Amino acid sequence: MMSKLRQRNKVAGYAFSGGFGALAGVGLGLFALIIGKFAFGNKRLFATSNSFASVTYTSLLAAIFACTLCTALALARQSYQRNGDRRFVVKTGALGLLAGVISGGIAQTLYNGVTDAHDSPSAWVAAGTWMFLGALLGVALSPQIPNSRRLSGLVAGLAAGLGAGLLAGAAVWGARANVVAVCILGSIVFGTVLGLALAVLTGQFPQATIEVQWTPQETTTLSLGADAITVGGGNDDDIYLAGAPPQVSSIFVEDGQIEHIEHANGRRTALKDGSRLRIGGLVMVVHAHR
Repeated sequence: MMSKLRQRNKVAGYAFSGGFGALAGVGLGLFALIIGKFAFGNKRLFATSNSFASVTYTSLLAAIFACTLCTALALARQSYQRNGDRRFVVKTGALGLLAGVISGGIAQTLYNGVTDAHDSPSAWVAAGTWMFLGALLGVALSPQIPNSRRLSGLVAGLAAGLGAGLLAGAAVWGARANVVAVCILGSIVFGTVLGLALAVLTGQFPQATIEVQWTPQETTTLSLGADAITVGGGNDDDIYLAGAPPQVSSIFVEDGQIEHIEHANGRRTALKDGSRLRIGGLVMVVHAHR
C-alpha cells in the first residue's frame, strides 16, 4: 500500500501514514489503558481522581500516541526516500514520546486547575492541547525533509492541531458527543492533516529540486538548498544508492549556484535546470525554479 502511494503521490503517502499512525497510536493507548486498569485496578497510580495520578496517566497516553504517529511519519519518509536508516526512525519516535509527555502533562494540569476552580473552559483546553502538541511534533518532524525550515514544521503542526482542536472544542461545547468517538476521530484528523501539511509546507517554494528516477514509474523529489543532499550507500544519505560507499557525492546550492561535488576527488560541477546526473546507474534530474 505504502509503495503504491509513494509511486503516485508523496502528499497522499504522508497523509495516509499520518492518519494510520494516529489511529494506531489511539489503539495502543487504549490497549495500555486496559492493561493498566487490569494490572493495577483502582490503586492510586491509576486513580484519575487524584491530580498527580491523572497527570501521569494522561502524559503516558499522549506519549504513546505521539510516539506512534511520529514513527509512522518517519517510516513514510524512509519509504519515500528509499533510505533504511532505522536510527532516524528511533530518534523521531523518541522526540514524539517526549512531546507527548510534555503536552499531555501540561494539558491535564491545566484541566485539573480549572476544574478545581469550578470554572470549565475545557473546550479551550482541548483545542489548545491539540495545537500545542501539533507545534511540538511539527518542529520535531521538520528535519526529516532536507532543506526544510523548522518554521514550516511549526506551521504544519499548528494546522493539524487547529483541525483536531476545532473538532474537539466543538464536541466539548456541544457536550453530547461520545468522548471515545471524538478522541478517535480527532486523532485521525490530527495525524492526516499533520502528514499532509508536512508534505506540502516543508517543500514549499524551494530554490531548486532534484528528481531521483528510481524507475520510469517511480520518482522521488527532494528540495535543494544550503544543506547538502548526499548520495551514497550510508544510512544517513538522503539518496540511498545500494552497494555504494557512504556519501559518494553531494548536491547543494551556494550563492545561487547549484553545485555537485564528488567526495573521492573533490571535483565540483555546476548544475542548472535540466542537468542530469548518473551515479551508479541511478539517474537524477535537477529542476531550478525561477
